[in-house]
Amino acid sequence: FIDARDISQLPVLMEIAAEEGLDPEGLNEALVSGRAMAALLSDYGTSDAQGIKGSPSWVMNEGRQILYGNLGYRILHANVEELLHHPEQEASWC
Repeated sequence: FIDARDISQLPVLMEIAAEEGLDPEGLNEALVSGRAMAALLSDYGTSDAQGIKGSPSWVMNEGRQILYGNLGYRILHANVEELLHHPEQEASWC
């Protein structure tokens, strides 16, 4: 995006993949065969099952707590600290 390259164009995507050290032939095969789309849809299914509503997401406490979006470090840190330092039988304040 910084270089305003159109990644919707397959040749541009393959060029960027090669520049980043990825295997453009393997990437092309995954796209053409549908394997990449199948993996993406599987990920969507997993995220839906976990109640994920946005990106990035943090699933904690065996799925009982989900944080997502543009969270500040302090919020994430407070939630992790709460889960690490308080017994399971106590209610979390986060």
